[in-house]
Amino acid sequence: IIVGIVALKVEREPDLGTAAVILSGMFAMFVLGGVSRTSLAMLVALAMVGGAAMVKMEPYRWDRIDSHLHRWDGNHVDDVGYQTTQSETAMASGELFGVGLGSGRAKHMLPAATTDFVTATVGEEFGLVGSLTVLGLMAAIVGRLLFLARRASTRFGALYLAGTASWIAIQSCVNIMMANGFLPPIGIPLPFFSSGGSSLVALWAAVGVGLSLASTQPVE
Repeated sequence: IIVGIVALKVEREPDLGTAAVILSGMFAMFVLGGVSRTSLAMLVALAMVGGAAMVKMEPYRWDRIDSHLHRWDGNHVDDVGYQTTQSETAMASGELFGVGLGSGRAKHMLPAATTDFVTATVGEEFGLVGSLTVLGLMAAIVGRLLFLARRASTRFGALYLAGTASWIAIQSCVNIMMANGFLPPIGIPLPFFSSGGSSLVALWAAVGVGLSLASTQPVE
């Protein structure tokens, strides 16, 4: 209920994308915490109904989804589909090794080149190799947090570390899928790579607290 209220407040900003990431992290915590399958199924059904209602309440959200599906149409490619088509073009032009550091054009074309679409610049200037390297680094952080979660001396510590790993993994996947056109642009930064104060502060604080919990040893 508490997390639902927080997510609803974020959705009313309006920022449905961030609210969805929060709720996805909550769902991951429920799975890790041992919530019953019946309760999980009820939550999924509730999320589907609630998501449909939120899209219906704000017509521009459905318009954004519909426009994204037709973003390469002549009347959309330079309008509502501009950000995604430019991002896809940049990532494709990077090919295997990229066009070189500083030689990319995406950062001069995209309005959110250092935040929501930083992945496009990475893909363009460093190619598929660079994109996979960034993805590997994110996977290493997530894997390390999950490893520490398995070794945590308290249940709280284990759930906290696993929950932080889930948050970083979900947010990374959403950002990357947004940059390559799988999802419409919803304003989700790439953890540790996108510029921005509040995102970085929250991430480093979460990791710092997690490391503190991981170093705690049981007292006999």
